[in-house]
Amino acid sequence: MSESDNKETKTKFDFYRLKELCKSEVLQIGELHNHTICGYSRESLRRMVEKPWNHTNKLISVMQFLYFHSGYFRKIIQYYVNLAKTECWNIDTDILTCNKSRIKKTKIKKDYFEYSREVGSYDLENELPKILFSVFMYDAYFGYIVETSDGKVLFPFLPEECVITGYVNGIPSFAVKRVLSKNKRSKVYPDEVQKIFDAAEQTGELKSGYVQMPFEKTICIKYNDGFDYVYPPFAFIIKEILDIEDFKDIEKTKAENEVYKFLAMKIPTDANGVPTMSEPDVTPYYELALSVLARSIGAIPTPFDVKPIEFSTNTTNNINNVKNAIDEMYSELGVSQSLLSGASSGSELKTSIEVDAFEVYRILKQVAKAVNFHCRLKLTNSNDYRFTLRYLNVTAFNQNDKLDELLKMAQSSCPVKSELMAVIGCNPLKMLGNAYMENEVFDLADSWEPMKTAYTQSAADSENNGRPAMDESEISAITQNTHDNEGNDRDNRV
Repeated sequence: MSESDNKETKTKFDFYRLKELCKSEVLQIGELHNHTICGYSRESLRRMVEKPWNHTNKLISVMQFLYFHSGYFRKIIQYYVNLAKTECWNIDTDILTCNKSRIKKTKIKKDYFEYSREVGSYDLENELPKILFSVFMYDAYFGYIVETSDGKVLFPFLPEECVITGYVNGIPSFAVKRVLSKNKRSKVYPDEVQKIFDAAEQTGELKSGYVQMPFEKTICIKYNDGFDYVYPPFAFIIKEILDIEDFKDIEKTKAENEVYKFLAMKIPTDANGVPTMSEPDVTPYYELALSVLARSIGAIPTPFDVKPIEFSTNTTNNINNVKNAIDEMYSELGVSQSLLSGASSGSELKTSIEVDAFEVYRILKQVAKAVNFHCRLKLTNSNDYRFTLRYLNVTAFNQNDKLDELLKMAQSSCPVKSELMAVIGCNPLKMLGNAYMENEVFDLADSWEPMKTAYTQSAADSENNGRPAMDESEISAITQNTHDNEGNDRDNRV
């Protein structure tokens, strides 16, 4: 073979083909993804938060996504919902006249029972958690009152279906967007709502796309009651949640790089550095190496000397970016992180819970105002007295303290017995019912006598006071001497 022929048969190395093979086989470490929520970028989310009146429905969908995909956000919502004691309510009586002789006891007693029964028909113990969830999740709750044989049922409209149109007695009234009949949502509407839509269609009211709901049949509760549009109260922490996810990716990449190794497989070359093996010859050896290497070890063919490459570092990063991002989120919310993580911080934690509870108390006052409004619409009102539903400021954390406070007031003859029972979840209807059954029906007050102790029985109530007398043989000499000298007689004492 001539020298010219030898040059023509020189090995050809397809570098770009081998490059594509390496890219498909080598473990890719450190690829961070730009996190989005519901397809919205950081910039889009920022614009939504800055101008929420233009992006109400988008923000609602983002909140729904966060609730199902972010444990931090879901924990915050459930914390506020579960903070309230929904069964702790009482009926207060306001006397509106100084001439009490005008008030008939039989009449006021009857009206009190009617008002308590009407409040109880709303089943607020079960409905309030749903109301609180919608308020803290979306900013507003839109409900329609449906009368049933067992009481009242609140049908919730979706927040994106409703718009606030005005206020009646300080309570928001709203209109509902008509959904098409083929929409699954329309099939769950109560018959009363369907009739309202049909009537609006005949009168032409549906041209605007919304139908006004009668205020006497609706309840609307709003967190941000300073403006009419819906703005989720925790929308401002979207950025902090995204930061947490980004820093988690960074920490994960760092941990993966700590154990990642890279092997360079030397390709034989001649004196001029030209590979003496073609790409088809190198590929089988390269693929064989990948098949026996662990997933955390990568390999690449190279004409340079073989050398293992490690990405671990001896420097320690003392700043935990993930923890800092979580701390920043709780700081923005104003909620104690110690409470949600299970740690304790004494009086500071207790104060933080009380501050959070004020947010729940504010919503409960709105609910009580709406229920009182509907009760007074339906029942006959008196000019001499007025009944009012009131929720007690009780949470799962201060229930025992509130109970002790009311017990001391009751022992001082303060009229707080109904509140005392309400603290333990016994509303006026249950309280009066239990008292009637125990005292008059089953006569438990007389048949269940308390144990006779010095606390429940005086010395004059018993013939045999104190412990049984000792036998004469058991009396000591000193005791016998006291008996002989009648030392226990006060007249013999100096």
